[in-house]
Amino acid sequence: AFLFTPDAEFPVCYGEKGGYDGMLMSKPIEPCARVIVEFEGGAATNAVPGIAEAVVKADAADLPNTDRITVAADGEGRVKITAAGKGAHASMPEGGVNAIGLIVDYLLEHDLCTADERAFFELDQKLLNHTDGSGIGIKSSDEYFGPLTVIGGTIKIEDDRFVQTLDSRFPTSIT
Repeated sequence: AFLFTPDAEFPVCYGEKGGYDGMLMSKPIEPCARVIVEFEGGAATNAVPGIAEAVVKADAADLPNTDRITVAADGEGRVKITAAGKGAHASMPEGGVNAIGLIVDYLLEHDLCTADERAFFELDQKLLNHTDGSGIGIKSSDEYFGPLTVIGGTIKIEDDRFVQTLDSRFPTSIT
């Protein structure tokens, strides 16, 4: 048996990694009980996002810019945090810098979250900071397909929950 795959390397494609698309969701957190007012990032679930933005209840004067994070006042008592990462395809995420992960790291480092938000973002950080799956305990590799990859592609607030998508490409050494 053989298969012609027009997007693979010529002359032969041995096979393809398995694919898993999923979501991490926080428990519902009412808007009045959140520090994070808005959070959006990523354009596609199968790509490391290059841009993400969050609006939080804080004072811009208390928050520093970094090399990849820009902080700007966004009305009374609100701050817009913009992250500039580096996009990459989910199948080859090693060269990317996840903009959602940059914001999550910043929120946690500067204590810009409630206890419930922190619980979700500490888990999300484990996903976003390790494209090999080691942060969430699914690291795997085999001789034919190489290492597993997993990325967080998009984030949003939906029905008072933080919703983080994930895209994993896995070898035959794991199901």
